Amino acid sequence: MLKNWLKIAFINYRKNWLSTIINVLGLSVGLCVFLLIFIHWQDEKSYEQWIPDRENIYFVENGNASFGMMSSSSYPEIFVLKENFPEIEDATILNDWGKQKLSFNGNSAYVPGTASVDSFFRFFRFEEIAGNFRNALSDKGKIALSMETARLLFGDDYLNAIGKSITNDSNDNKYVVTAIYRLPEGNTVFKPGFIYKNPYLEQSKDQWTSYSYNGFFKIRPGTDIRALENKLSRQMQVQDEIASKNGA
Repeated sequence: MLKNWLKIAFINYRKNWLSTIINVLGLSVGLCVFLLIFIHWQDEKSYEQWIPDRENIYFVENGNASFGMMSSSSYPEIFVLKENFPEIEDATILNDWGKQKLSFNGNSAYVPGTASVDSFFRFFRFEEIAGNFRNALSDKGKIALSMETARLLFGDDYLNAIGKSITNDSNDNKYVVTAIYRLPEGNTVFKPGFIYKNPYLEQSKDQWTSYSYNGFFKIRPGTDIRALENKLSRQMQVQDEIASKNGA
């Protein structure tokens, strides 16, 4: 019986060859699209799996009628709102600082860096190799190095780099090494060769509409995110109105 069914099926396919080709092509294209979407979804999902509290960490975006959506925040937006809304457990900001040339005793490393604040390591918990993350970015004269950068500057003695002074040849500033960290494995957008405190924080502490930073909130578990978004939006609308009245 199965043999007869197969014969009938092939006869029908031959009679309706155009429909058969269209059906096979449609099925093939649909399967390929599904596989591509699945692979892309898997790749997206694989990012930042190393962050312990990732389900409670939110990247802050802003939107208004003039600029649309912006993937940047202002300093007071992040830190004043953190103090005013108990749903926000912690906050941090960071900026990609591009590649900088660091040097120590004739050795140099041209590596990408990040400018941030002392809460950085509470969000992005790199593996601590040497030194201490607690006060690693407490002032503008301190710097944390990736293990790779430390090796380029200090060679095999890189674990003893804590407390030593290096120079940023890009701006002639000197920094004391406070910590050495291991970069996370796997898919991540966080691969800084060094991290130091953002040198422009004081100028922007009162600038509510100066959207210059990448901002992150750590939200307390159980928070109604939609309700919190609405409260934050209302607060930012108030600040926008104040800035407009002041001509900012």
